[in-house]
Amino acid sequence: MHTRMRRILSVAFLCGIGMAAVHAVADDDYTDEIEAWRVEHEAQLEADDGWLTVSALFFLREGENNFGSSPRNDLTLPDGVPAEAGVFEVRHGTVTLHAPTGRTLPVTGEPVTHAQLYPSERRATLTR
Repeated sequence: MHTRMRRILSVAFLCGIGMAAVHAVADDDYTDEIEAWRVEHEAQLEADDGWLTVSALFFLREGENNFGSSPRNDLTLPDGVPAEAGVFEVRHGTVTLHAPTGRTLPVTGEPVTHAQLYPSERRATLTR
């Protein structure tokens, strides 16, 4: 075999090894990126306000939607919530929360008698 041909084959072989190494590093970066996304996504789902903590899903209708643990409410919540916990009022795309007369509800850690939940500049969380 000619010396020139050996050099070409050696260079091609070395390039192949280099490409395999670059490919392996890219695979490791991709795998690490996917794993980091998965860990972050799981943490978001399991957070106190994540989707895995949702115990019910209700669609609000225009007007007043009362909620609480009593089955007489439009939105019946689990035991441990007051029988008449409050009212979500929907008017022309705006959602306002109203606490029962003489009481407050904790919205994002603040006791309120009423609060506009949507649209809003910040996310509001109603807790019991």
